[in-house]
Order: sequence, then C-alpha cells, then structure tokens
Amino acid sequence: MHAASMLKRTLLRMGADDVIVLVDETKALQLKFANNLFSAVQSWSSADLEVFASVKKRCVSTTLKMLSADAVKQCAASIIEFAEALPPNDDFFGIARGPFRYRNIPGIYDSRISKISPDRIVAFVTDALKLSSSLGASRASGVLDVHSSSNFILTSGGVKTAERSTGVYLSIRAFTDKDASGHSLQAARTLHDFRPADSVKEAVHYAMLAASPKQGEAGKYDVLFTPLAVANLLDYLGSAASAFSVEAGLSCLAGKINKQVASDKLTFYDDATYPGGFGATNFDHEGVPTRRNKIIDRGVLKTYLHNTSTAEKYKTATTANAGLISPEPFNLVVEPGEGLFDEMVASIKHGLIVTNLWYTRFNNYEKGDFSAIPRDALLLVEDGKVKHSLRNLRISDNLLRVIRNIKAVGNKPAQIKAWEVETPVISPAVLVSGVTVTRPQ
Repeated sequence: MHAASMLKRTLLRMGADDVIVLVDETKALQLKFANNLFSAVQSWSSADLEVFASVKKRCVSTTLKMLSADAVKQCAASIIEFAEALPPNDDFFGIARGPFRYRNIPGIYDSRISKISPDRIVAFVTDALKLSSSLGASRASGVLDVHSSSNFILTSGGVKTAERSTGVYLSIRAFTDKDASGHSLQAARTLHDFRPADSVKEAVHYAMLAASPKQGEAGKYDVLFTPLAVANLLDYLGSAASAFSVEAGLSCLAGKINKQVASDKLTFYDDATYPGGFGATNFDHEGVPTRRNKIIDRGVLKTYLHNTSTAEKYKTATTANAGLISPEPFNLVVEPGEGLFDEMVASIKHGLIVTNLWYTRFNNYEKGDFSAIPRDALLLVEDGKVKHSLRNLRISDNLLRVIRNIKAVGNKPAQIKAWEVETPVISPAVLVSGVTVTRPQ
C-alpha cells in the first residue's frame, strides 16, 4: 500500500531506527435484533493504519485514519517530535529481522463471506428467530456480524507480506420469561464452520432450565463452567502469560516458570495457527511467522509470551506474539480431556453449572484475586441432578486456585469470542472443585 510505504520511508529518513506499519482494510455487515424484531442493519468499510517507530530506544505508536500524502507526512513528523520528548526505553531491543517464509493457515478465509449480501444476513437471523420461537422461547435478542479483512504489514526489518481473513459471529440470548434467559454464540471464519442452529438450541435449552430462579446461598461449590463461562477466565489467564503483564506486576504467573501452577488436567496453549481460529494469523505484529506455544503443560507453566524485546531480556526466543506495544495471545486453547458433559454433571455432589460470566474484575492481578457475576442460566446441582436455577450470586475466588482445582476437562471444545472474551478461546467445559461463591451485598 502506497501510504504504508511512504510512511516507512519518511520515518526512516527523519531518523527512526525501527518502523512497523500495519494496514487493516475491513468490510462489515451487522444486524442487531431485539425482542424477535430487527432493530438495526449496518454496513461499513474502514481502512486503518497503525504505526510503531523507535528513535534511539524512544518508542511511539499511533493510528492513522486519513491516508493522504499530507496526513502521512504530518504523522511522521508528529511521531519524531513525540519520540524526541520521551526518555529511552532500556527494555527495548529492536524488532525482528526478516524476511520470513510463511505458511497458509487453513480455514481463515471464505470468499463466500467476502461476497455475502444483506439478504443472506437477514435470512440467517430470520431462521434463528423462527427456530427459537418453535423451541419455546418467548423472545430472543442478539447480533449477527460478518466481516472480510485484508491485513498488510511492512517493517524496516525486511518484512512485507499480507493476508486475507473473514469471520461470522452470532450472539443470541433467548428468554422464556423476564428472569429466565440462556445465551449462546457462534464464532467462525468460514460458513462451513458456522452452525447458528446449534447456538439457538443451546440458548433456548438454558433459558428453559433458568425458569423460576431462587435466591442462591453463599458457600463452596463444585462448579461446572460451560465453554462460554470458562472462556471468560481463560482470557485473563492468557493475558497473565504475556511477558509484559509479568513485567508490569499484572500477572499471577510471575516467577513461576517450570513450576506447577495448575491441575495436571490442564494443558493450555496459544495457537495463532489453529485452523479456523477466530484469531488465527500468519504473522505477528513484527512480521514473525506465528506458531503454537504451550503455556501450561499438564499443570506446569512452560513459557511466557514474547516479542523480540522481551525475549532478549529473558534470554530466550520470541514466541511470535508481538503486538505493536506488548506481547499478546491470538487463540487460547485448552487441550480437550475425556469428560462427557452429562457425566461431569452426574459427578457433582453439591455444585453449580455456570453458563456465562460477566463483570469479571480483579482485586489483585498479581495474586489473581477476582470476582465475577454469573449471568443467564445458573443451575444448582445436588447428587448429580439439576435441581433448579439460582440468582443473585457472585464468584469470589483466585485464578490460580481455580486452575489448581480443576477436576475434569470436557471432550467437546467450542470456539468463544464475546464481549467479555476479547481473545478468542477454544475450550471444552471445565469442572472445578471448591469454588468460593458469595452473595452480593
């Protein structure tokens, strides 16, 4: 792209030592629905240019929306001006040096999505609402998004490459009455992997079970987290694995490499090469070819996620997880276990099924202390049987304690990307013993 090349040349000419330019061009369609009615249909196109530059270890990053020649020149001048006003970052050791060879990750681009019409989007939602009503839901709300993107990277390290990707996302919340709801979603890169009917059925199923909720009691419970619920916590665990989080005092995994941090039932990795992964990409933000990185192997912490600079500081190799500012995960994956969902429910003496979490907040990132509010169907299980739904409870525990107390991992993973799950997570249901549950005051 001309603007990217011009910006890189201009910055280098003005004294920059390292330059990364990322261009994202996206076309999107979105249909929102509420109470069984369409509420908004939108389409848009965007072209965003992100740039990172270093000048004598002084690092600046910004985003450019206007891509004219004058805007590019002004952006370059502003970056140099800001850099000169900053102190040097002694932890910055440059960017990756290419060129590199890349493989093509299967299942991340579907030409049918790139050409999809608004009528097709309307048909998807119409069918979903009809199915929801036929299964017993009184109403349903949610959103359907589709997008097609082209991503281009150009660096002073000899990287120049591009990729295309697509995505389709459905979020649906079904209601059987005012206080009874179930939530499910689909996140796929291709229409082949998009199964909206599965999400409709799951949402209505949980809405039915959520009917007539009773006030829950505080205490210790064995908790079966569905994929949607556990993804919320795993997103934070993935962030804690970033070397940046470790350095910033925001990680409960700090100082624990090669130590047992979780149950031996948990193997957890980041895989930007996961076929069909919603966050899959051929290259990180330095242009390094991505790979699969095992973060936790049977409970043992094996690595942090690194870019070139953090890898140099830790005397290791980059894990190809560079963001423009700090290392970050792409697709967080839990290795499936052998647990069948119904068998895990049957094994619970006194516990809960948590189908969704929101408002997850950490009281102490370094220790891992957090609280989260169960949303939608929250089910009490006694002697292996679902008794009834509950309301007005909060999970108040510690992330390390939760992963250490994993008793079983399911055998059926689901891909999750949601409002409260920024990094895509592929995980089965997970059963955890002795989770602390409180009643909000």
